Amino acid sequence: MAQERPERRLLFDFFIHEIENLHNRVDWFLIFHGILFEAFVAAHYFAHRITLGVLGCVVSYVWLVAGIRQLWNFKHLVSSIADDGIMGGETGQLFTKLLEAREAFQPLWMKWARATPAFGIILPSAVLIAWLVVTTTYTENGFSAIALAIVIGTLVLLTVSWRFVRGPKPPSGAVAHLRPENTSSKHDSRNTS
Repeated sequence: MAQERPERRLLFDFFIHEIENLHNRVDWFLIFHGILFEAFVAAHYFAHRITLGVLGCVVSYVWLVAGIRQLWNFKHLVSSIADDGIMGGETGQLFTKLLEAREAFQPLWMKWARATPAFGIILPSAVLIAWLVVTTTYTENGFSAIALAIVIGTLVLLTVSWRFVRGPKPPSGAVAHLRPENTSSKHDSRNTS
């Protein structure tokens, strides 16, 4: 049996990681939104309701945008794993045949219902719409244009800051510290002391 190339294993592990990311995000976002909806309904003051509503819209928006990007990443990984030149002839062909079999043999009534778009795009969109409805009607006196303006302003500000803020960059020494030659020399110096 031929030895497995480490980059193929890394690609497959990354594929599994993306699937687990989607699963974990859906779990945590649904739990968080459930708690947030309860807090919104229980809030007695309008200021609390508008704050919780805007937070719900923001979290739903983050979930949606991350889901859209994750769907692209997932499709890219599927294409990469199905590529014979990347994964090798047998693995790439097997993965391609698996995808073709799903397309050919799944009944039409279920073929359209794909999990990644459902949990990464459709569900967050539905929750965002629900938050927009409850937030813009937080006073129970009808639609509030002020609440809508606050939500839209917050989402625009969040998008701009999210796009341009990259966070701190780790120093090059932190990466160099992980090189095998640095790890073994430090380990050896500790044992001799």
